[in-house]
Amino acid sequence: MKLLSVAVIGSVLANPGTELDKRPVFVAAAFARLASRTPELEKRFTWPATATFQATHQQIASATPLRLIGGRCTLESKGEMLRRQVVVVLDPTPGGGVLQTYAATPSGDYEVARGLGRVPAEVWLASGHKELSYTVDGVKVKVTFEPTADGPSRPVDGASWTDWTYATTLLALPQPVYVQEPPGDDRWGPKQKSRGQRASEHLARIEAAIEKGNAKAALTAIDTALATSVDETGVWSDFAWEKAAAWAEEQRAFDAAMGIRARFRPVGRCSMDTGPQAAATAYADLCYAAGKLGCFLDLQVQVMGDQFERVAYSSYGEAAHETRSDRLRNIGIDPARFLRGLVFRYAVAGAHRRELDPWRLARSMKEAGLGADMLAFLRSAATRPELDTFNRMRAAETYAYLRFHNETPANRFTLDDKTRRTLLTNIRAELVGFNLPEPAASWASGFGKSD
Repeated sequence: MKLLSVAVIGSVLANPGTELDKRPVFVAAAFARLASRTPELEKRFTWPATATFQATHQQIASATPLRLIGGRCTLESKGEMLRRQVVVVLDPTPGGGVLQTYAATPSGDYEVARGLGRVPAEVWLASGHKELSYTVDGVKVKVTFEPTADGPSRPVDGASWTDWTYATTLLALPQPVYVQEPPGDDRWGPKQKSRGQRASEHLARIEAAIEKGNAKAALTAIDTALATSVDETGVWSDFAWEKAAAWAEEQRAFDAAMGIRARFRPVGRCSMDTGPQAAATAYADLCYAAGKLGCFLDLQVQVMGDQFERVAYSSYGEAAHETRSDRLRNIGIDPARFLRGLVFRYAVAGAHRRELDPWRLARSMKEAGLGADMLAFLRSAATRPELDTFNRMRAAETYAYLRFHNETPANRFTLDDKTRRTLLTNIRAELVGFNLPEPAASWASGFGKSD
């Protein structure tokens, strides 16, 4: 991404705190157009007003730290029984539930996580610190959980909340980046097949008009396709829609291009297929050129998190998919504070943003050129008693993965087993030294052992 000009019109809070400065908490702003691709667009980002940051910050009154519970899980299904020592991340707000589980042993992790995830939040909350038992799908699956450690309760930490506010406000969108799929939609089901057929008919008319050089007819065909409901033609996955969107951009029909990209969500053909990532990056470029900051950042975080549907997943595929986090630099935001804000997670009613798992977040920090600074920050957060147990553990996990990324080759598959195990042992020893409260301490003592 090439920037043509940079105008600094704001400032950054020099120190995190519990209250926001009267000035905006962003460095604003590049702006800029994309270089030669769309030079005619001279819009600027619409930056969130100071009051918008303050309104997000004030949600601290209703925010709750995520709960971290350690215990023994038993899963009974089809006459078989799985028992695992696990750490559960629980969103305690209405409509919440299990967000993630960490198991001491890898075998059966998926079944255990799926079973625990289907236990409603109200069941967890009603059980308190006692054993809970819940039957899923009638009598098909029985989940029993016996808690052994519950993370100590802490109020929301002011410094981390300020960083959370920064990232969350910048990611706020005036409308969804992608059109919403129909409720209960199955992209592989029979109904999607008929939707795909209708979408293909629209695409064929667009392609035919473009091939004939009839721009007016092609744009009319695009408008007609966009006028169909998602329930009628579904979410578009044919890669030919990428060409149609690119053609619309060349015609300076940016509303048409934006409309196509909002409906176009390709599925990767294999774990190493970068097509979905390229589509999201092109969409992000279009949002950037149009001055839509939230749209650009949401798509950028999607790329950073490698959050795309594929028919197959593998570590080889993940390694091949760059985070492109260097694109956060020189666009007017404070990339370090934005990434710090993505470390922290809270249960906040009505506040939704795209999240990153610690592995991809750590990789994003490194590929943004901020590895050394982030290591110091993460170590400080993980050892800070004022921070709630879940966020201390999340900071520690991100720290561990960032150390791993920093100290291993770019192609980690060339790393020999002995060196990898030695590094994991050293990282684990450092995590134990963070003196995390239970159940995070048990997680730290087992980090990397099953790798």
